[in-house]
Amino acid sequence: MIQICTVSDKNYLLKGLTLYESLMKRDTNFFLHYLCIDDISYNKISKIEFPNLKVYHIDELTNKDPNLADLRKKEYKYFCWSLASYFQN
Repeated sequence: MIQICTVSDKNYLLKGLTLYESLMKRDTNFFLHYLCIDDISYNKISKIEFPNLKVYHIDELTNKDPNLADLRKKEYKYFCWSLASYFQN
């Protein structure tokens, strides 16, 4: 099974859902881990019960890692860019 990660806020939510739809049309042998970096996207997507989809809220990561939480407060732009590689670990 292929494990895929994506990160988005409310501005890219539609693109993230389109990614999921595209993957489902191609092959269902995948699992999409979806990190929402704002409450709006998390609240919308967590209500959808898609198979092969696990939704995470950014607070799950920042609560576990004080360095990440600090970066979020100080350098939001860099924080967002760093999330993709951070989330994969």
